[in-house]
Amino acid sequence: MASLCRKPKLLSSLQGILEVVNITSHSQRHERNLEKIRALLVDPTDRIQHDKNIWNLGIIDNVDFKEGTFGYRNIFDAIRGNSHATLVTLRTYALPISIA
Repeated sequence: MASLCRKPKLLSSLQGILEVVNITSHSQRHERNLEKIRALLVDPTDRIQHDKNIWNLGIIDNVDFKEGTFGYRNIFDAIRGNSHATLVTLRTYALPISIA
């Protein structure tokens, strides 16, 4: 049991064992539902710092992932192996002087 606690990959196995012997009172489905509720209730704008010497820089990046190799096949099937993601980050810098 101790080795299951120390290894993150085996944590789900530990939870499964605890469910079988009725030690835990909730299921993985209940945990997923709680996680979804927490994700819906979070407001990331609450964590943005606002002050006279704080500079917030927003960065938006579009990332395209393509297949590593293009074999001898129909060229119109090549676009099926592509994925697209939009990365949005906010960098906060504290300046030594006021910028307002």
